[in-house]
Formats: sequence, C-alpha cells, structure tokens
Amino acid sequence: MNAIYPSLTKALLLNAFFLHMGFAAVAQHHTSTNKEIRQDIETMLPEGEMTANVADSTNYTLSLSIANNGNKIWFYTYDDSSPAPSILDQTSIDLGKNAVILDGQELVYIGKITVIGKENSLQSKWKGHCWSSERPDGNDGKYHQFVLGKLEPSGQTYLHIQIKEIKQGEEKLSLDYPLLF
Repeated sequence: MNAIYPSLTKALLLNAFFLHMGFAAVAQHHTSTNKEIRQDIETMLPEGEMTANVADSTNYTLSLSIANNGNKIWFYTYDDSSPAPSILDQTSIDLGKNAVILDGQELVYIGKITVIGKENSLQSKWKGHCWSSERPDGNDGKYHQFVLGKLEPSGQTYLHIQIKEIKQGEEKLSLDYPLLF
C-alpha cells in the first residue's frame, strides 16, 4: 500500500472538519519541521497574562496566563464565574514531541492549516496547526481536537478546543471552546 494514503486521509478529514465549522480551509501535508512548528507555537502563545474572548460570544472573557519552560507550554486560568477548572488548566503542549496533552489524552500533530477566505465565523483569514486524538473504534468514546492559529491581518491568536463524545455510534459535541486573544 502506498504510504501517501494515511497523510491524504488526514488532510481530507481535516478539510472536512474545517468545512463543517464554516471555514474554507486548505489542510497541508505535514511538511513543516518540528522546529518551524515550535516557533509558530511560541509566537502564537507568548508567556504572560492576558484576556481571551470566547470567539462565539463576545460577552464572555477569560483571564489566563501562559507559561513556557522551554520544553513545555501550559495554561493557568482565572475565572471567578465558574468554580470548575477550565479545560485549559488540563492542557499543555510538549514542544519536544510536538504533542498536545488535553484532558489527560495525548493528541498527535495532524497538519498545518491555511484558511483562505474571510467568509467564516472569525471573519478572517488565518494560518495555524491542528492536533487530534484517535477516533474511537467502538461505539463509545471521546475524540479531542486542538487548533492553534494566527488571524490575518490582526495578529490575534485563535485557540479552539473541541471534545466530541461518541455513544452507541452517534457523535455529539460535548465541548466547543473557541478563544481569541
């Protein structure tokens, strides 16, 4: 079997996902080096405190800090309106492995994303990266996705976490967390 099929399948799934989310996106074959991806991540996630807007509701903001020890990036959130920790508190990026740890699961790098049109929920072109967990084989399980991008021309960072739950073969969205900062 040709080795291009797994990469082609990932690209097609990534395109389908972003079309479903309302983005005209081009998923690109994994040609970036880990060093280039690491530089992109560190540019999009600078250390320090900031306020993020939930991208689907401009009325809600989240105060957060980003920390980086050179090998790992992690998040701290400060949300007085909710006693439960944010999913970001359970998220980190292993820069050496180019993996995202989300809700206790390790997500693998899927590829680079280029959103080519402004006709989407962000009303902006943007470029970024996507990580994903394996889709459960059986009827039950969870499927995690983490997207990190930079909007053009504003330079804002777009961070989107999605967790989909599959029960008895039916897929439903259990968490949709788009942030802009």
